[in-house]
Amino acid sequence: MLSMLRLLVVLAACLGTTGAVATRNDSWARLRPAGSRRARSLLQTGYQYELTIGSPSQLDGVSGILPLPNGLLLVADEFNYRLLFFRDDGSVAGVLGTGTQGSGPNEFDRPNDAALSPDGEKLFIVDSFNRRVKVYTLDPNENGILDPGEPALDFIFGSSGASPGQFLLPLGIVTGADGIYVTDYQLSRITKFNFTGAVVWFIGQTGTGNGEFRGAVGCAIGRNVQVGPTLVPEVLYVADNLNNRVQYFDASNGAYLGQFGGSGSQPGQLAAPAYIDVTVDGNVVVADTGNHRIQRLDPTGNPQLAFGTQGTGPGQFQDASKAPAERAPCLWLA
Repeated sequence: MLSMLRLLVVLAACLGTTGAVATRNDSWARLRPAGSRRARSLLQTGYQYELTIGSPSQLDGVSGILPLPNGLLLVADEFNYRLLFFRDDGSVAGVLGTGTQGSGPNEFDRPNDAALSPDGEKLFIVDSFNRRVKVYTLDPNENGILDPGEPALDFIFGSSGASPGQFLLPLGIVTGADGIYVTDYQLSRITKFNFTGAVVWFIGQTGTGNGEFRGAVGCAIGRNVQVGPTLVPEVLYVADNLNNRVQYFDASNGAYLGQFGGSGSQPGQLAAPAYIDVTVDGNVVVADTGNHRIQRLDPTGNPQLAFGTQGTGPGQFQDASKAPAERAPCLWLA
């Protein structure tokens, strides 16, 4: 979301096989590795542009994209107040939400990010301007999308406020083995909930110190990360937007472990990082918004590669600003 930046590019991890990218034209495109027979033009990173899907008449502010277990893509159509289910060929399989701004059970006010439960059965959606998270059950019938008649809304948690469990501007969400993590840009904090929506812990306040944020945006989980002499089962990475860095924490208790980034445009430096993900082999992928690029770094922040320049062409970004979670061996940018 990040209302001032307008999240137009979504990255969901795994710089490995297929992928996609969206531009300010509210479209998204697929990339394939160099050498693919179906590719059309070579990007310097070894990925090739294949096709573009979507248009301003169909999408208004792509602010989140989540691959589902059945192969569909869930896309948060922020300014149309809905989420769309896309097939692999770009056709629409279903719609979640009325398309009208509202706070009712089946309405959204600028939905932003989404995550799946570890078993793939529950869908968690950040309904940013309603200051809440909506929880749905995925229906294995009807082509595997949510029931198109009455979406299976299980429950809602969160409300407007600054108390534990409340939100002022929730943006990012990710699930771990035993909980849900939600960032709050305005409160500069991240809260861990259990799978029923109860608060487990929260960390953060506005500042520049360790464990402090100036706008917490995206979050991601890394597994079995070596931090010094310790192997940490789950590490929580958080994009600290205006501090131009990524901080990482022990996901079990919120203990600070380290940070990387720093203001600049050199490899490993960041400019207003927004959304973030972790590849299946543990590398961290960051939407480096102010530098109009995507960076991939190792689990403790050593740079590996970067791609992207400012623009609206294939492999270019206006605001490279979002990265929800994907666990398949693919790269999706939107």
